[in-house]
Amino acid sequence: GPPLTNSEWVIGGPSILAKVLLHGLMGPITVDNNKYDTGMIMPSFAQSLNDKELAQISAYIRNNWGNQAHVFGGHIFTKIRRETQDRKLPYTEAELINRANNN
Repeated sequence: GPPLTNSEWVIGGPSILAKVLLHGLMGPITVDNNKYDTGMIMPSFAQSLNDKELAQISAYIRNNWGNQAHVFGGHIFTKIRRETQDRKLPYTEAELINRANNN
């Protein structure tokens, strides 16, 4: 799978990582200009973890393996969870990148 070290998906702004952790990710993904397509779907954690737990996971991956990124709290997950509550499928790279560029 794609690396978490220096991944723009991990150390970038909070909304993309929150959406991926809440709803999952499917399809190919580009990390540091390298394309990864494992054919596997990253699962959603929206039903199994609360916002505080998701914030703790994000803090861990944003500050390990050489990553050094700002830690954000559970309120980000609460906000994104509310905004995306009707989401049924995992995100694709195109959806997340297009939305990030439009915001």
